Amino acid sequence: MTQNGQSLGQVKLTQVRADQQAVVQDSELVSAEVYSALGEHQLIVKPAADFEDMLSKLSGDTRLVGIDAQHDSQGARRFCRHVRSRVRGWSVVILAMSRQFSDRLVANKHQSAWRADLCLPPSAPKQLLAERIGAALIKRQPMSKVPYLPKKIRESLDELWDRVHLGNYYDLFEVSPSVAVTAIQSAFHQLADFAHPDRHPNLAERDESAANRISAIFKRLSEAHHVLTHPIRRRTYDLCLKSRGSLRYEPEALDAEIRTEIEFCQTEPGRLAVLDSLMSRLEGEWRVAAQSMVRATEIEPDNEWLKERTESVKRIWMLATHGSLQSEGRS
Repeated sequence: MTQNGQSLGQVKLTQVRADQQAVVQDSELVSAEVYSALGEHQLIVKPAADFEDMLSKLSGDTRLVGIDAQHDSQGARRFCRHVRSRVRGWSVVILAMSRQFSDRLVANKHQSAWRADLCLPPSAPKQLLAERIGAALIKRQPMSKVPYLPKKIRESLDELWDRVHLGNYYDLFEVSPSVAVTAIQSAFHQLADFAHPDRHPNLAERDESAANRISAIFKRLSEAHHVLTHPIRRRTYDLCLKSRGSLRYEPEALDAEIRTEIEFCQTEPGRLAVLDSLMSRLEGEWRVAAQSMVRATEIEPDNEWLKERTESVKRIWMLATHGSLQSEGRS
């Protein structure tokens, strides 16, 4: 164990709480000042040999991870992404140490790309470390630690925050992608009953970070409700989810050809039919895709561009069908 790891003995057990832990890579780059700063924030420190060892020691009580980001930059990036992809990964402060982080531009770039909280050089003084770590811990504190709200509401808000970070709009409302609009509206109103900022008018004065968390949760709930209760936006979102894996409504992320096909429709029913066709094509259902395009041309009989596109989809369907029949004949 390095001298830094041995300095763990300086953290008095009488000063720590068993539900607040830090997993720290035992490296000469993670300085003694880091350990001292963690002790000030009453964190039980678990030293780890490498990233794999750190992952094995992460638990629901982990509030901070400290890593050597210099000797294995790619490993550090993967580790940070893994932390954020875990349930309650949003509540873990990521502290990355590297000599190159003495350049603020480099530090900011890595902090954003890795979704880390702190990218600092090992020369950072203890006072700065303690202040920055303290601010990050407050920002990422689970709602379950906030004493100003009923326990049930705190736990529900933490579960919602998990779904905001890890799930899509349907996961947020805990509904199936095929569910009716009325079920989405019902789920939204049920969640808004305790997640609306107006339900906690005095919280901002007591805990600004918790109030901001609730506002962010409600903003995402409103965003999801706005998308999933509108037929065009919902079908476009389904397309984003299927083709790009986008958890949020990002039609601009769709391929240019797909966006063009949608935009050339002149009516909402026609656009919805084209969206149905595009989804069927992604799923390999070319017969259904062709039928949806025919429906679109019936809705917009004067749309020449749409007619041409419909004929193209029908030809692909016929080619796919013909190829399938030939394969069956050879077998």
